[in-house]
Amino acid sequence: MRRICPRKKKKLLASLKFLVDNLEDTTALVDALTLLGERHAKYNVKPEHYPMVADSLLSGLSKVMGDKWTSEMREAWTELYMTAAGIMQRACTT
Repeated sequence: MRRICPRKKKKLLASLKFLVDNLEDTTALVDALTLLGERHAKYNVKPEHYPMVADSLLSGLSKVMGDKWTSEMREAWTELYMTAAGIMQRACTT
């Protein structure tokens, strides 16, 4: 398994915090995720990469949370990630 570099790790954590902090501000989320999707397209990120990221993210969250990680949490994070990933991918096709 590849390790994430510290700079990318900070960006990922900031993005996850932004998602959680703005769950009720759909305009802010859609705008930010659209820009993020456009940037990822420039890095040659493909639709088939998103499920791999989801697996890694959910696995990492599970390890960090330990016994506090519940099926409800997994379901909520999966839904959040899939929604975010969908917005990002649509930004690449428009």
